[in-house]
Amino acid sequence: GLKTVKLYLWRVNDNSGSEGFVLGTVERQVASAAPLRPTLEELFRGATKDEEQKELGGTTFGMKFEGVILKNGVATIKFSQPKGETNYGSLGPIIFQESIEKTAKQFPTVKKVEICAIGETLF
Repeated sequence: GLKTVKLYLWRVNDNSGSEGFVLGTVERQVASAAPLRPTLEELFRGATKDEEQKELGGTTFGMKFEGVILKNGVATIKFSQPKGETNYGSLGPIIFQESIEKTAKQFPTVKKVEICAIGETLF
């Protein structure tokens, strides 16, 4: 079956947040059996054209999802930075981290999120 999940995307033209950015939510459908991985895969896919028209942007800035391990309530989320993906500005890393944490923590089994870079990144 399918489950409706939330993705936290970047409200591109809204800088009213305390950190200088605001995340908004959109809903996607993923397989309900083990929803964490497909939800993160969707997040790394970024915003749809439709969402972009609503001024929502992706939060993963071209980074590649490398997998997730959930153990004892800790989700270790792995990513890598493809060559040439450096267009994210100074807020990029904070937006990246917050959107991943919020997206993962919607699941009651996830108590803590650790984000782990594979290989060289500038993040």
